This record gives sequence, C-alpha cells and structure tokens, in this order.
Amino acid sequence: MPKDVKLPEPTHIIQRAFQLARQGQCMNVDEIRATLTDEGYENVTRHMAGPGLARQLRGIIAAAKAPGA
Repeated sequence: MPKDVKLPEPTHIIQRAFQLARQGQCMNVDEIRATLTDEGYENVTRHMAGPGLARQLRGIIAAAKAPGA
C-alpha cells in the first residue's frame, strides 16, 4: 500500500453504539451489545457497563422507534 494512502480511523465502540441506537435496528441495549460483539469489537461488556450510557442509548432507541422518526 502506498505511504500516502490513509486508512479510515475505526469507529470507537461508544460511537458505534450510538450509531446503532439511532438507526433503530436494535430494539434494546442488549441487542446493541450483541451487534457490537458480532462486528468484532472487544470488551463490549466493560465498555457498555455504565448505567448512564445505557439510559442514553435507551432514550435514543425510543426516539428512533417513535412514529415519524
């Protein structure tokens, strides 16, 4: 690969969790965790352990499922 070609930075696990929540394909935080694991992210449980993060993701999931979202 030529030296001047830059590979895209990988998406951080927390950023990806928020992306999945906004897309509306995951129905809950457990599905987000499973999807992240399937996508090859490591230490998903450790990264997703905080109650504040889970609360934020639940809110985004609910908004994505709302009519007209």
